Amino acid sequence: GEAGATYVFFSDGATSRGDWHEGVNLASVMKLPLVLICNNNMYAYSTPLEKQMACANVADRGPAYGIPAEIVDGNDVFAVRDAVERARQHACAGKGPYLVECKTFRMTGHAAHDGAHYVPKHLFEEWGKKDPISRLEARMRERGWADQRAIEQLHAEVLREGKTLRVDPEEVRAGETVLVRPGARIPLDGVVLEGSSWVDTAAVTGEPVPREAAPGSQVLGGTVNGLGLLSVRVVREYGESTAARIL
Repeated sequence: GEAGATYVFFSDGATSRGDWHEGVNLASVMKLPLVLICNNNMYAYSTPLEKQMACANVADRGPAYGIPAEIVDGNDVFAVRDAVERARQHACAGKGPYLVECKTFRMTGHAAHDGAHYVPKHLFEEWGKKDPISRLEARMRERGWADQRAIEQLHAEVLREGKTLRVDPEEVRAGETVLVRPGARIPLDGVVLEGSSWVDTAAVTGEPVPREAAPGSQVLGGTVNGLGLLSVRVVREYGESTAARIL
């Protein structure tokens, strides 16, 4: 058959776990065709890199397991592509795993509830100037691949698309928590849960959650197309979005 490789994505924090080291060691011993891609965003939740590992780079861990590793500018689309292609060729040649460390930065908190107050503000300013999207747009204009008008149209399409949060009904189960954004529409076994502009959560009847609704409150939906009742509990509010639990 045709030679192929498996791509494994993880962040810097994962490389400080025992199971990561066990897995990489076994993959190296067995010469498995793995392309290991580390998204090194400098923080493992709130722990900065220098407080979770003594080596300067994640790539420094590779030689310990007998696998090649390289560091690449994770905010340069083409540099990442070229590095990953080198890794793919290595893995497909039967030489075993190859580690690519993409140096980048997490411009938000670890999750929606995390304000990232522990990150020095100057880091956001420094890395904001290295925005990979802005850099790619500049490259596209320089090479004549797209003009500013085409780029702006693309941004508009993305914003329109972002107003709808599509979730596979098969992936939503009773008791799970889903993030409902303003104007979002989440299909649940044929029922559509729509986000209101106020609390970002609404019952399946399409009626928005009452203004007095607060975390811990519960809203019941009516019968929709004979599918019965669906209740939504507002469990937590995160400013721009709300976590809603399907009961």
